[in-house]
Amino acid sequence: MIKDISNKFNLIAIIASFILSLLAFVYFCDIRILDPSFNKWLMPGDSETYWLNWLFYQQSTIFQIPIFKNYNYGMELSSTIALNDSLPIMALIFKLIQGILPPNSQYFGVWILSCFFLQSFFAMKLLKNFSNDIFLIILFSIFFLIAPIFLWRLWGHYSLMAHWLILASLNIYFNKEFNYIRWLVIFFFSYLISAYIAVMMFIIFLTDLIKRKVAKEIDYRKFGIILSIFFFSSLACIYIVGYIEPGTKLSTSGFGTYKANLLTFFDSNDLWSNIIKDINSIEGEHEGFAFLGSGVILLSFISIFYIALTRFKLRLLSTVELKYISIVSILLFLLALSNNMHIADVHIINLDLPKFIEKSFGIIRASGRMVWIPFYIIYLLLFIIIDSFHNKRICKILLIFALLIGVLDINKVSNLFRLKTGDIDVNYKKVYSGSQHHDQYDYWNLQWNSPMQSEEWKEFAKIYKKINYVYPKNRPDNYFILALYAAKNNMSVNFGSFSRVKKKKVIEVVKELKTVINNNDYDLDTLYYFNDDVAWKIALRNKKENDLVKKIDGLRVVAPEYYNMKEK
Repeated sequence: MIKDISNKFNLIAIIASFILSLLAFVYFCDIRILDPSFNKWLMPGDSETYWLNWLFYQQSTIFQIPIFKNYNYGMELSSTIALNDSLPIMALIFKLIQGILPPNSQYFGVWILSCFFLQSFFAMKLLKNFSNDIFLIILFSIFFLIAPIFLWRLWGHYSLMAHWLILASLNIYFNKEFNYIRWLVIFFFSYLISAYIAVMMFIIFLTDLIKRKVAKEIDYRKFGIILSIFFFSSLACIYIVGYIEPGTKLSTSGFGTYKANLLTFFDSNDLWSNIIKDINSIEGEHEGFAFLGSGVILLSFISIFYIALTRFKLRLLSTVELKYISIVSILLFLLALSNNMHIADVHIINLDLPKFIEKSFGIIRASGRMVWIPFYIIYLLLFIIIDSFHNKRICKILLIFALLIGVLDINKVSNLFRLKTGDIDVNYKKVYSGSQHHDQYDYWNLQWNSPMQSEEWKEFAKIYKKINYVYPKNRPDNYFILALYAAKNNMSVNFGSFSRVKKKKVIEVVKELKTVINNNDYDLDTLYYFNDDVAWKIALRNKKENDLVKKIDGLRVVAPEYYNMKEK
C-alpha cells in the first residue's frame, strides 16, 4: 500500500515537474539554447572556456585514465574537464553521440533544462517527507524552482546549477531508513558534475551517519565500514574522473574574499527584487549571494507573526533530524561568512588564521557557496511551519499570493537571462549595462566575429598540428580566438583558461620555448603565436628563408618551413 502511494506521488511529481520546469525554462531562457548548434550565447564569460574544454575533449578518447583528461587543451599545462567545470557527465553523454552532432556543438542548454526539472522534482520529494498535501507540496516547490540562489548560476557557472543534488541529499537524510546505496549512487553523479556540490553533500552524508549512530541505528563497526567504503570508492571515482591531477595546486587564494555577507538572505543585489532594495556589500560577496526572494520573505514574516500570535509550538521542528541539520547549517553559515565578516559594507571582524587552516580552506576557496545548505533549510523550515496552519485554504491562498509576488518581482532577472542566453552579440550592451563593460565590447566582438579571415589560416590548419603561445600563462590575451580556431581544426594548444594552474609546468614550458626561440629551432608541426615583444624581435631577426614570420589579421605568427610545406 505504501509503495503504491509512493509510486503515485512520484508519477504526479514527474508530471508536475515537467510542466513547471518547462514554464520556468521559457521564462528565464531563450529556448534556442536547446539547439546544440546554437553556441554564440556562451560568450563572453566563464562559459566560453567550459565550451572550449568540450570542443577539445572531442579529440580525446574515453579509453584513458583519467577518463576526462583533455591533453589537447593546454598540452603540458592541461588538466581535465572535471577540474575546469565543464560538466563531465554531459561531455560523456555527448561524446557517445558525437557522430550525429553538428560541428562546434554545445550541451549546456540541455543541461540547464535538466536542472530545472530535477530541481523541481527533488524539491517535491524533499517536501513529501513533511506533508501529505500534494497540492501544497507542488505549490511550495515552485519557490525552489525560482530560488535566486539557484537561478543566479544561469549567469555562467552551469555546473553549479545542480542544486538538485543538495535537495536529493537532504531527501535521503530525512528518510526514515538509512540507505547507503542511494548515497553511493548520488555521490557518483556528483563527481561527474561538481566537486563543490559533492563537498556539501558529504557534509549532509556525515551528519546523517552521526545522527543514526547517536540514535543507535548503526554501531561503531558499521559506522567505520560505511566511511571506509565511501572513502575508497570516492578516491577511485575522483581519480578516474580527473580531480587528482599531478602538478595541479588544489588550494588557491580566495578564502575571505569570495564569501557571504551577514545580510545575504535579505540582499537583493539591486536585481532580484523591485520591492526590496539593494544592501551595500563588498566585492567578492557575489559568491555568497543567498537572497531568499520577496515572496519567501513575505511568508517568513507571516509565519513569525502566526507563531507569536497563536503561541503554537511545532513538534516537527524539535525532531532530531531537524536539530542536527539546523546546527550544521549554522556552522556552514559561519564558514560562508569566513574569517573576514561584514554586515552590509561595514567591516566587523577579521580573524588571522594559522597558515595550515587557511590553506585547507583554500581548497574550497569560495566559502560563500556554503550558504546554500542553510538557504534550503530555511525554505524547508518555512514549509513545515506553513503546512502546520490549521486553515489549509487560507494557507494555499497565501502561498499563491506569495508566489505571484515572487515571480513578478524577478521580471528584471527573467528579461536579463533571456537576453543573455539569446543573441548576446546584439544584446551585449543591454545585458552588461556598466560603462566598464561597454569598453570591453570591441574585445568580445572579436570572439563573436573572429579576425582570423586571411587565407593563411586555412593553410596553417592543413600544415600544423599544434599552436604554441609565446609565452603561455593562464587565460592570456587572444587565447579564445586562437583556441577556438585550433579546436575547430583539430589542433592542440599549449595555453588556455584553467581553474587550477600548474605553476611549475608553466615555468618549465616558458623556459623551453625561450630555448627554441633563441636557437631558432622551431618544431615543424607547430605554429607559433607571439605575444611577447622581445621574443618577436628575436623571431624577426632569425627568420629563415622558408619561414613565414608575419603579422596576420593583427596576430604575430611564426610558421616554420611554411613555404616549403605549402607547396607539398
